[in-house]
Amino acid sequence: MMRASEWIGETPGESSEAPNPMHKGMFHTMFPFGIARKALPPSYLFGSTHRLPCSIAPMPAFLRIFLTGLGIFAAQWLILGRITLWGTYPDAVLLFVAWLGVRKGRHWGAIGGFVLGFLLDAVYNTWGLHMLVKTIIGFTLGLFPSSEREALLILPRQAFLGSLVVALVHNGIFVTLLALQSGTRNAFLVTGLWIGSALYSAFIGTMTSLFTSRNPGIFS
Repeated sequence: MMRASEWIGETPGESSEAPNPMHKGMFHTMFPFGIARKALPPSYLFGSTHRLPCSIAPMPAFLRIFLTGLGIFAAQWLILGRITLWGTYPDAVLLFVAWLGVRKGRHWGAIGGFVLGFLLDAVYNTWGLHMLVKTIIGFTLGLFPSSEREALLILPRQAFLGSLVVALVHNGIFVTLLALQSGTRNAFLVTGLWIGSALYSAFIGTMTSLFTSRNPGIFS
């Protein structure tokens, strides 16, 4: 039987001192089959409050952007699409696709516009119009040099003007294709779906910029 002095790493005849928890003898033991392995000290075996340190790996960028896009799509479908002002409604998905293209590049913008546009076409039965126009917008806005893209900081005033211009271009193409597809022409397509919804989207973009400027790590 192994003596206590041998277990704690002392040799016979040495002075008995308080065992050092980091002593080699307290971490090594011989397991069956002659394999030497590192073992936990007794404090871990008898219910100590200390535990082995653990770290949580950060979420991959692709997964974070994908989940954010799904959340914005759900908010557009279930909430923003129902909050209309004189028949106009904001397009938060367009703002996210525009941000994705400007911040991440043309490939991210095009893929985001394609996927989220496809989901909007599925719920609104618009036969590929959202998918086509948002893919074009995301790809076009992603044609910035990478050096400018990384240093880009969108201020609230820039967010309003940028969102308004993007929404006017997007809504103009969308309304034109919608009129050609349905064969209808009326003033509401211009005043409501084109200009009115663009102003509404610019307002939402400005509010989002005000929020993210105070919490810069949200969409980094």
